Formats: sequence, structure tokens, C-alpha cells
Amino acid sequence: MEINKKEVIKVKKFRITWCGTIPTQCEICGGEIKDEFTDGRTKVGFWANMCPSCHKEFGVGLGVGKGQKYSIRKIKGGGTEWIKVKKTH
Repeated sequence: MEINKKEVIKVKKFRITWCGTIPTQCEICGGEIKDEFTDGRTKVGFWANMCPSCHKEFGVGLGVGKGQKYSIRKIKGGGTEWIKVKKTH
């Protein structure tokens, strides 16, 4: 099977974006969500959209079955989108 280099390049540029309603406040502490949030599982088992502080204290990490971190980015045309941040640990 021959690999199409143009298709490989397209896959490398693929970004995962948040498709749901943009959270405006942390579901744990009620604080405002500004630049980033984590959609993640908590130590007690339920999932929540959390600010970075609450994810650090109550979250179980990042990855499949744990959580996904999203950060706001400016896009061409003046808009913004929430992009999934790659796992860094």
C-alpha cells in the first residue's frame, strides 16, 4: 500500500476542538473559566468542567478515562476556539 504524503500532512494539522456549550464557570468552585479548563473525572468519580486549580486538587489526570484539557486560541477572522491541549505528563 502506498502512502499519500498529502493525506499525512492533513492529519498532522488536525486539531480537536470543544464542540459543546462553552463553560463559563468551574463546576467545582464556581470560579470563572477564562483561558483554559479541563473536562475531567474527579477523585470521587463524577466528571466536571474544572478550572486549573480544581483539576490540580480534585482531578485524576489527563488522558483516556481521566480528562481532556482545553485552551482558548484566537483564529483567523478574529474569532476564538477551544482546542484540546496535548497531554504533557
